[in-house]
Amino acid sequence: MKRLFENPRLLFGMVVTLGVFAMSARTVTDPDIWWHLRTGQAIVETHHLFYSDPFSFTRFGQPWINHEWLTDILIFAVYKAGGTLALTATFAALTAAGFCLVFLTCNSRPAVAALFTVWGAVVAAPTWGVRPQTISFLFAGLFWLMLQRTAQRPRLIWWTVPLMFLWVNLHAGFTIGIALLLLRIASMGLDWSFGFKISHNRVRNIALALVACAAVIPINPSGLRMYSYPFQTLSSGAMQQWIAEWASPNFHEGKFAPLLLSILFSLVLVARSREARPGEVLVFGAGMLAALSAIRHAPIFVVLATPLLSEWSDRLLSARSNAGRVKPAKTGHGLKLVWGGVIIAVLATFAFARIIQVSRQQAQSESQQFPEGAATFLLRHPELQPTFNAYNWGGYLIWRLYPAQRVFIDGRADVYGKELMRQFTDSYSLSKDWRKPFERWSIQSVIVPPDAPLAQALQSLPEWKNAYADGQAEVFVRTFPPPESEVLTGEAGKRSP
Repeated sequence: MKRLFENPRLLFGMVVTLGVFAMSARTVTDPDIWWHLRTGQAIVETHHLFYSDPFSFTRFGQPWINHEWLTDILIFAVYKAGGTLALTATFAALTAAGFCLVFLTCNSRPAVAALFTVWGAVVAAPTWGVRPQTISFLFAGLFWLMLQRTAQRPRLIWWTVPLMFLWVNLHAGFTIGIALLLLRIASMGLDWSFGFKISHNRVRNIALALVACAAVIPINPSGLRMYSYPFQTLSSGAMQQWIAEWASPNFHEGKFAPLLLSILFSLVLVARSREARPGEVLVFGAGMLAALSAIRHAPIFVVLATPLLSEWSDRLLSARSNAGRVKPAKTGHGLKLVWGGVIIAVLATFAFARIIQVSRQQAQSESQQFPEGAATFLLRHPELQPTFNAYNWGGYLIWRLYPAQRVFIDGRADVYGKELMRQFTDSYSLSKDWRKPFERWSIQSVIVPPDAPLAQALQSLPEWKNAYADGQAEVFVRTFPPPESEVLTGEAGKRSP
């Protein structure tokens, strides 16, 4: 323990890890976590993987690339062992581990590295939660750390190959690893073109590791299809149009202000730092482009930009210190040990208290965001199938109702495709031919929030009856076929002959 407090980098690393662990603890409320749980449970209980959709009646039996199959198993195993409390603690630990790797990547004084790592955690906060993307963030941090350390430990680069094999079976974000390898090669090549000394052996080893990582990608249940799947997802119109985190950050929202400030501050540092290498500017630009293209890529910006921000800032601070403007304070050895112990103890206590607090909030948060009572109602009335459901509730209904009932839609936008997503949106918002999905799938019930346009419309139609309402959700049941002479217009609650 004494050795710990005598090592500033180790001490600051523990402070960062405990602090981020406490900050990132969240209730289990991600809309997709529920179908991940059900998928993991089904795989464990049946000993079979899914290659087609089992959860919806609109896409039942259609091909489904479940790129997160191993993560689904792990999520269910953690949940079975300790419920939502275990899930919260596990994903908070994964997030904290990812930021610990970011801290270790920073080539600056420990205090500066800790400051910018914590700020990076604030930047990435909108993407936190109990969700598989956290695993890709962790692997991205590990890959980038190893790529930075290959100058001192050349053999470290070969660990990327088994890690890629594991990553490709955990999450489709494995393409980030390939991108990081390419980015490292490109940045080194750019530095070389500007006259900086570069180890050609190091570039060659990274290139060989890149080829090896690409070669292990097909070693997964979906085989060669995993080469193209990530790019199909990135170019998916359904993903881009209907999933908020695939959109660019809206800087009018306060939660994205830290990201904007980081980008602006980075530009100022680049302008002032004469020692910024072209390769570093390329890396920063790649991270910034990723963050600006989609909200979910903000953690990648943090992985790439945080080490640069800390190093550039440290250079400026060192220059000022050498000029005599900054004088480091002297602290006694014994006092350092005391303060170090106090800080670690306080943070550990706070982290433990935070996890307990979040676990106590789980039931309330879950009931506020998901139709707990309405799902119970549907479970007791299986004759009300098939059911049209709100998009964000699909995963929760899979967890609560499957296999007794299937859903109309859930968060797997890549499974449903742009056309069905458009039909869902039309029905939910009463646009265009909103009745079409109801007729095609003979919808017998509807579960939506009370303020949904569809709920307000069904309230006024005689062929639909409000069978359940609790303030969180309403369930409408079809009582008889609609008269052929009546068609609801695009405006809620208005009928025309």
